[in-house]
Amino acid sequence: MPKSVPEREGSNPEEVFAFFGLAAYHGQVLEQELIILAVMLHLSGRTRVTQADVDASFDTFETRTFGQLLREARSLIAVPADLDAKLAEALRRRNDLAHRFFARRSEDSMSDAGRIDMIDELRNTILLFEEVDAAVTAIREPLSERLGISREMAQKELESMLARAAARDEGV
Repeated sequence: MPKSVPEREGSNPEEVFAFFGLAAYHGQVLEQELIILAVMLHLSGRTRVTQADVDASFDTFETRTFGQLLREARSLIAVPADLDAKLAEALRRRNDLAHRFFARRSEDSMSDAGRIDMIDELRNTILLFEEVDAAVTAIREPLSERLGISREMAQKELESMLARAAARDEGV
């Protein structure tokens, strides 16, 4: 389920940059979920999976672009049509965000009304990325479970990461 996206507070350039950063973050989160899905799909047919197999698969798929990951997933599973359309739109928006967003919206960045439109577009992009990420996660989790990677294991790793982050903050 998509998380809440902050509301726009104004139209200053800093807010445009903040929403751009949040959109880029969510685009990368979705891309990482596609990497994990590709790894799980690649390993799912095996009867025995070693840590070396997992590491090698990650090494392979982490070098692929969003579009290549999407093609890989489509070649290994039947992606529901509605999700496939949203994945294609997410790919289009992610590429626009990474390569053209500010060039395409250069005139808009010069006015309050234009910056409001830019922020609204970025908010909608974030919402799409979150929705698609949740849908891909719902496909990937059963594959992970079958390979012995439970939600509890993932939660434990997250808690470990949070503990390391908190310990790092104690030193600041």
